[in-house]
Amino acid sequence: MILGMDSAENVGIDSTALVFVNAKNGEVIGVLTLNEENTIKIALFIANLLIKFSNIIFIPEMKNSGPQIVDAILLEFQKHGIKPLRRIFNLFVNDVENDDFKLDIDTSIVDGRDRVKLGFKTHGSSRRYLFSNVLKRALKLFYNKINDKDLKNELLNLVIKNNRIDHSTNKHDDIVVAWLLCCYVLFSGKNLKHYTFFTNDIL
Repeated sequence: MILGMDSAENVGIDSTALVFVNAKNGEVIGVLTLNEENTIKIALFIANLLIKFSNIIFIPEMKNSGPQIVDAILLEFQKHGIKPLRRIFNLFVNDVENDDFKLDIDTSIVDGRDRVKLGFKTHGSSRRYLFSNVLKRALKLFYNKINDKDLKNELLNLVIKNNRIDHSTNKHDDIVVAWLLCCYVLFSGKNLKHYTFFTNDIL
């Protein structure tokens, strides 16, 4: 299973969106949006979920409250002896060329500069990739597996603004981003065997 997160400041404006996708067939199996909840409570909820279910890979957007949420998750992982690089999508795994790569970095990643390689950072080019390549392919393959009305509504409210795909005025795309992050793992994720789900569980 893949859990994507689009983070927000959680003060009643944008929402932190969580989308659960079946890695075998791309089906959306759950969506949760949080708008005013305490950020640390959200982090602990996600951490407990990841600790309980070892077959989930987590791909967070590392903007807004994303880094703070991930930091709190790292602390919980450290308490339970869980290696973050096997549970959180990261560039250590994704960018490695050597097939014999071993995840020698363990819970020490709770501090330091290595945390910059965790999750997905949305900026001009990476956002364009999500909303062009990933979105087109996801809609083509998974159009009949989007089992959530709020996600469908956000997709229907996407428009072109300043030569890029964006949400309509007074609308949101939080769930769309979280969903696209899950699809990004399926389409562009590399060396997925190093995470804690088996290769034959992936689309």
